Amino acid sequence: GRRASQRLLTKSPIPRTSQRELLKRPGMIRLEHRVTLPYPRAKVEEVLCSREGTERVIRLSPIAVEFAEKKGAGDDHKGSVYKYYFVEAVPVCCGLLTSRVRVDVEQTFDSSQHRLIYHSSASNGLVKVEKIRRIDEDPDDPEKRQTIVTETVDIAVSCCCLVGTVREEATKSHTAHMERFHELFSPQDDPAE
Repeated sequence: GRRASQRLLTKSPIPRTSQRELLKRPGMIRLEHRVTLPYPRAKVEEVLCSREGTERVIRLSPIAVEFAEKKGAGDDHKGSVYKYYFVEAVPVCCGLLTSRVRVDVEQTFDSSQHRLIYHSSASNGLVKVEKIRRIDEDPDDPEKRQTIVTETVDIAVSCCCLVGTVREEATKSHTAHMERFHELFSPQDDPAE
């Protein structure tokens, strides 16, 4: 009953294995990117990790074209699961065509660990993603006005013919998305003012 449903909510769509084993698998892709934002950690968490900010973060992606919450999406209390989906227009055939892909997501934000955990499934389960977004104070900034955002993304691709396309598009879109995070902040958020 209840215990089984709790396990389902916290279970990763990607089996837990060692990093070495994970990267040996032909359908596994790992991405990591880091950006430094000139805002305090609390503000960065509010913008990048809150339920209220999620749609803006998703729509910042160059390939996101639609966003919607799922029914029973939960609330914003620590440990709650936020469920939504979005649609991406993914370039295929060397960019000559695009394919619309629905991505179903469950995410949680752990404020004590300063990290957002994101699990998604796309293309009827052929592509599964686990993303961890860490929000760290910049150790070189004694005034704590800068924050380092690091995303580690593990992608499991079930169909070997999709691995190359997913790797290429995910690498480009992930980097481009994170490099635009600064656009989510307004001039009033600037701590120097």
